[in-house]
Amino acid sequence: MFTLGDMSNRDDANNDNGRMYALTGYANKTFCNDVEFQTMLTAGLTSTSRTFTPTTIQVGAQSYRDRTYSLVSSNALKYRMPMTALGDYQVSFKPMLLADFAATYTREGRTDFMKRESTKDYSVDLGAGMEFVAQSDRSAWVAQVAMRHNVWNDLDAVGINLANASGYIKYDVDQKNTTELNVNLSTIQRVTDSLNVEASVGATSNTNGAKSVNGNVRVRYLF
Repeated sequence: MFTLGDMSNRDDANNDNGRMYALTGYANKTFCNDVEFQTMLTAGLTSTSRTFTPTTIQVGAQSYRDRTYSLVSSNALKYRMPMTALGDYQVSFKPMLLADFAATYTREGRTDFMKRESTKDYSVDLGAGMEFVAQSDRSAWVAQVAMRHNVWNDLDAVGINLANASGYIKYDVDQKNTTELNVNLSTIQRVTDSLNVEASVGATSNTNGAKSVNGNVRVRYLF
């Protein structure tokens, strides 16, 4: 599956606008009718235009373009617990365990006055959640609540310096081992035997104070 998306982030001192390109492969395996293992592998490229205002030196707003390459493995182990049917819909509740592994590489960033070295980072997030599924022959609805905690990051320092200076000065990266809460509602509507329309909305909040909302619509044709 190929995904193209735009993103925007603004706060008092920063302004980010970017575009993400991602290619995802996924697999799903059911054991003993009720135990489900789901895995997704995503290779992505994010190109971001960043503007920030340094607080330690008076050089005014700085702008540069960031490019990040990523490889992310997202995995879920779910246990299906059937519930009472609602009309034509079969309903189930699925508690789940989550494990995410990520590797990222960000190219050097440079403005007229400052530069930041390229970085590599590897991370592991573990979590748990629950999922409610209502499915009929023609449509499905999924409501999901998940919480993930970052248990390990490889990146502990980043080099920054003036643009014309030699080398970089290392600054520690704040490792807060953030916890993230994600809520998502999605649906799949079968228009014909070969054509599906999929839509989802979601919200995310973490212990660093970051909050976001997202939504997408997909039209999928099955050959």
